Amino acid sequence: MSDRRTRSRRYLISWKETLENNRQRRREADHALDYFLARRFLMKWHERLKATRKRRRERLLDEHLQQMGLRSLARCLDRWRLRYSDYVVQETKASEIREERDLSLVQDAFKQWRYTELSLQERRSRAEEFFNGRILRYHI
Repeated sequence: MSDRRTRSRRYLISWKETLENNRQRRREADHALDYFLARRFLMKWHERLKATRKRRRERLLDEHLQQMGLRSLARCLDRWRLRYSDYVVQETKASEIREERDLSLVQDAFKQWRYTELSLQERRSRAEEFFNGRILRYHI
């Protein structure tokens, strides 16, 4: 009987240790599951946070680039308008100068023609006087 009792006792102790081991493993498994679920939640939350931050940064960058593009476009149009107005002013000045030069050239050409005409008339009259004077000398 004592052998049976010791065996029963051993079985009981073994069963108790097995039960405690199973409980311990179950607690560790529950703890590991809780840790895994918490970690998975934190990882998903962290990924969503990173994605949100990335989208916000990209949106801000796009808005900034769009604003810079609009500013750059406005500056470009202002510069173009300024250059065009300068070009128009310069073109009008150039056309005025060209007209003055053309008028001056016409006046100079007319003066030269008039001078040549007067010079020719004077020479003709001198030639006529000279010729008439010679004819009179020969006839006399």
